[in-house]
Amino acid sequence: MRALRRRWFTAAWLLLVWLALWHAADPATVLFGAIVVVVIVAAFPVAAGEDRFVIRPWWLLVLAGFLLGDVALSAVRVGRDAVLLGFRVRAAIIEVELISGVDHVVTLAANLLTLSPGTFVVDIDRTRGVCYVYVLGVRGDDDLDKVRKLSHRMQRLVLLTFGPPRRAESTS
Repeated sequence: MRALRRRWFTAAWLLLVWLALWHAADPATVLFGAIVVVVIVAAFPVAAGEDRFVIRPWWLLVLAGFLLGDVALSAVRVGRDAVLLGFRVRAAIIEVELISGVDHVVTLAANLLTLSPGTFVVDIDRTRGVCYVYVLGVRGDDDLDKVRKLSHRMQRLVLLTFGPPRRAESTS
């Protein structure tokens, strides 16, 4: 019953978005929009309730502070390397283990890691549970370990902020 209610809510929301995009609510637009919404809802069913999207305000503030600090520090580091080393800056692609299998958590963590200057998530291999991160300004293995730790911390914060309750509690 809960899943059916969620699908109706999703369908209603998609229909409202459809009408807003077309700037019209005439019968033809509503009918065609309803057809498109039914196809979308049927083709892309919502995941089980276990992986629902939640927002924890305190952890959101912690994540935002961590992200702002990381972006600022990384920008200074990349700028320094560009000025001092120029084209001699070394880079690497490293494998980083994913700590969660929840789709929205993996996606958010990858995007937030990519926001940081000098790092870029190149690929996510869901079957092996790893992602590949391009790292700029590598001087040695210590730098690679720092990026792995940064990635794990970012994933943990995203999981605590947006993850399902049971999984978020287990990472504390």
